[in-house]
Formats: sequence, structure tokens, C-alpha cells
Amino acid sequence: MRNLALILTVMLFLFCPSCSIWEDREHCPGILALDCSLLEGKALYADIWIFSTAGILLAKNRISEHDFHELQEYEVPKDDYMCYVWANVGDGTLYTDINSFSASFHKVSGRDADPLFSYCSQTSCRKDYSLVRVVPKKMFIDVTVMINGLSASDNANFSLVSPWDGFNLSEEFLKQDSYVYAQGRDFVKMRILRPKNLDGIHLDVTYNFANGETLFSVLDLGGYLESVGYDLSLQELKDVVITVDINKMRTGIGIEPFISTPPVTIKF
Repeated sequence: MRNLALILTVMLFLFCPSCSIWEDREHCPGILALDCSLLEGKALYADIWIFSTAGILLAKNRISEHDFHELQEYEVPKDDYMCYVWANVGDGTLYTDINSFSASFHKVSGRDADPLFSYCSQTSCRKDYSLVRVVPKKMFIDVTVMINGLSASDNANFSLVSPWDGFNLSEEFLKQDSYVYAQGRDFVKMRILRPKNLDGIHLDVTYNFANGETLFSVLDLGGYLESVGYDLSLQELKDVVITVDINKMRTGIGIEPFISTPPVTIKF
């Protein structure tokens, strides 16, 4: 009986409609597996797109942080593919053509950018099993402003302006003025998207004093960061801290790990 059961099992395998040992394995589907473990601690969720090189969407799904430690496996014909992963796309981002090769992400004007991470790669799945390691790229800069010299009755309004407001699916930059607004007295934190270059990035500040006096200043943040060698080519962009001293009319800028750079005189 055991021999009969073994023979029946082998026959079932041989006549199964999927690939068998008698077929040319090159024409059988392969498994494309994505390792998203490097997103742990960086993202709450991630969206995955897999396209053929002709731009046909083969798979799209969203995974949560609880899934990052598990391989994301997709059965696909053996061929070349484009894999895209975008993490933390939320209320601060406007999607267009979400299921298309031409999908794009625009920052909602006035709001902080979402803390986006991305991965974009052309990969080959020409074996039975191909593994792709997702190495996320940080697509945002946190800008913190610390203010000294304002009294409890004073406040300041901030507008952080960047000429770059988003990306398409393949990480190409989209140019359009983007604004982040904030108000505070001691501390504010704003977030902009990774820019293509530093030209045109500036911080506008209006100081409102209790006696009715108002002062306005513009800090050429992009020009200053460029002068001190801020590196936009890094996979993990550095955050920025700006310290404003109203009494001394001076501004200091620190780049993560927040080493101070030469101070700038505030101009009103």
C-alpha cells in the first residue's frame, strides 16, 4: 500500500498543470521576493509597486510595520521588472495615478511633508527565486527652529519655502513652490521634501511683539547650507537646526549631528 501511495503521489506531481520536472524551467514562473527589513524603525507602512519594463502593473499592495520582517513574495514570469517602494505616504501627500507607472506624490501646501522613504530599482527575476533587498532613501529634511529673546506675550510666524514639492514614482523631482507654515515662541519644527538642489530654499519669519512692533526677516537657508557643504547625495539626509537670538540679531545653523556652523546676522 505504501508503494501504491508513493506512485500515486508522483503521478499527481507529474500531471499537475504547474511546472514539472519534465518541463523547461525557464518558462515557469519565478518568485520575486522583497526584503523590507531595513524599513523597521523608519516607517509605519509601505506601498509596493511591481511593473514590467513595458509599464504594466503586475502587483501593488500596502504592508504595515508588522510585515517588514517577512519577505514579500510575488509569483511573476521570469523577466526584468521595476520595483518601487514608498513608505509613510499619508495625509501630507497628494497621490496622482496611484495604480499607474506615472504615479506621483505632491506635498500638501502649508503642511509638513510626510516623512517619506523610497526605493526604486530595476531588477531581474530570471531564476526560480530572486531576492531584492530594499534599501530605503530618506526623502525629507526636518528643520527645527529654536528662538531666544521672545517674551511670553511675543510670537513668531514661520514660512519655510522650497521650489520642490514632490516626486514621481521613480524618484524624479517635481518642481513647484511648496510652503510649510508654523507659529511659535520658543520652538517650531517643520519638514520639507528632499530637494533636487538648494537654490531658492528660504525661511521667512515675522516676529510679533507685545508692544505692537513687527519685524520680518528672510534667511537664505539653501544658500547657507550650500556654503557649508550640505550633501544632498546622501542616502540618509541630515536634519537641520536653526537657532535664532532676537537680542543679538544672530542666527546659528547646525547640521545633524548638529555641529554648529558660523553664525549669520539677521537682516530686517
